[in-house]
Amino acid sequence: MTKDDLRFKKTDKAIRHAFLKLASEHTIEEITIKEITALSECNRNTFYLHYTDKFDLINQLCNTQLTLIKKALNELSVNTYSNRTEWYLDCAEKSLDIIETYRNFYFPILGQNKYPPFVAEFGNVIPQHILTVLKEQNASYPKYNELTSEYLSNGMVGVIRCWLLHPDKYTKTHILKEFESIIINIGTVIFE
Repeated sequence: MTKDDLRFKKTDKAIRHAFLKLASEHTIEEITIKEITALSECNRNTFYLHYTDKFDLINQLCNTQLTLIKKALNELSVNTYSNRTEWYLDCAEKSLDIIETYRNFYFPILGQNKYPPFVAEFGNVIPQHILTVLKEQNASYPKYNELTSEYLSNGMVGVIRCWLLHPDKYTKTHILKEFESIIINIGTVIFE
């Protein structure tokens, strides 16, 4: 069975779904291969045809999501906006759209369990993208440095975690308004 085989894809989808369901009910450390295979209705050997261990599985899930967000951000050209604030907000909105679409991944991995390797990478995706694009435009931002980037990315992750953990309290629209306030009050000082 190859990775292009329909049976392989269906089994892989079942394994991923089983893991995410378990991750929404337990900590990542508590999840076992036995539980994943039981829920996905496959045996251990089949699981190991797909992944080396549960951390390989979670890392592949994380990489898929990071790739989706990076692709979405790369589709936004800063040159098509009348000002950078609109572009920053579209970057945030595109990211929130993906998070909302794949909430079954983000809730256990970023919200509930807070898987550290993903949190770190995810927190850097938007700030790094913005900085890369601005550097490509030969812009100089002396106030933007490593500490500022850490501050902004950790704040962004914190706001998104609140949204994931309290969906009845915060809507995507509310989160976007918070990002707009942050961008106008802090981002403008740094980037404009």
